[in-house]
Amino acid sequence: MDREDSEHSILGLDGRTALVSGAGNGIGRVCALALASLGVRVAVVDIDAEAARSVADEITSAGDHAIAIGADVRQSDDAQRMVDATVESLGGLDICVNNAGGMLEHKRSRFLDATPEFIEDMLDLNLGAVFRCGQIEARSMLERKTGGSIINVSSLGGIRAVRGVNAYGAAKAGVIQLTRTMAVELGPLGIRTNAIAPGTTLTRAVDDTTAARALETTAAVNPLRRLAHPEDMAGAVIFLASDLSRYVNGQCIAIDGGFEASVGVIARAKT
Repeated sequence: MDREDSEHSILGLDGRTALVSGAGNGIGRVCALALASLGVRVAVVDIDAEAARSVADEITSAGDHAIAIGADVRQSDDAQRMVDATVESLGGLDICVNNAGGMLEHKRSRFLDATPEFIEDMLDLNLGAVFRCGQIEARSMLERKTGGSIINVSSLGGIRAVRGVNAYGAAKAGVIQLTRTMAVELGPLGIRTNAIAPGTTLTRAVDDTTAARALETTAAVNPLRRLAHPEDMAGAVIFLASDLSRYVNGQCIAIDGGFEASVGVIARAKT
């Protein structure tokens, strides 16, 4: 057994099947690519079907297995369809990464200015979708009695308050509590549920909504003196999906370079 085979054996991922939502770009894309490189058959799900297809093609061109599914996780019928398509096309469902979310076209809004439509949009996409997808995914795993690992993507904004990020932050905080509840209820049935809480991550969405100066300031006060890249999230997702975390359940891992640990500390970047 060579080193690569040994590493795959330790992870226990080879031959498993994963569904990754919001996988057309950013964190979801990198997670889908990383899982596929370790022998996982991946359903690449995105509301942008062309983006999903592009990522799936990238995976298959490397000799790995993937399908593309265009779906809106805010719609129960779409959520059911993506799970059914994954099981039918790839032969099962062992790992779910509920990554789809974001601010949509909304910009930051003060608490007193938040409209009912804004609040509803943020809660439905960032919490409601995780709830309904998690239900459908867990039922599928239970139906086939295979167990599995569900990984919900929260945010550091669900742990720390950020000005103008009220409804989004509340929804992401809800994801953390939902993850804990899922872990308690689904754990006895063989399904582990955990979450990751990314800090500011250099994705297209962040570039589109955050001023360059704000990004520079955030990087300067981070203990690691940089912002996160999507690849930094993929490592944690692989850990939570793999056998290395077989006794990890109900946890939320903040992937923030130590930013949360430095709360209250005014840091200055070293030159």
